[in-house]
Amino acid sequence: MSEIRTASLDMSQLIEERRAANAMRGESLRLIAEDALTPWEAVVAVATSGERPLMRLTLGQLITASDGVGRARARAPSTRCSASSAPRRQGSAAAA
Repeated sequence: MSEIRTASLDMSQLIEERRAANAMRGESLRLIAEDALTPWEAVVAVATSGERPLMRLTLGQLITASDGVGRARARAPSTRCSASSAPRRQGSAAAA
């Protein structure tokens, strides 16, 4: 049997990295909530920054961070996006 080698993990370093990532995501959401940043500006910033912690933010999180936007209202754009990207079926009426 082969021996599985594991890299030594420093738990305190992993915990600190996790806290920093959470703080980075929280800061972005706070800026949206304070109207200092729009959800669209946040999407652009996330895409151009290349920061992995920011890339874990979902579209729903960015939209609902705005004041007065709930989950149901935020779900509409993502539903439209996923519906428009779904493959379309070719029916028999199109061939006629």
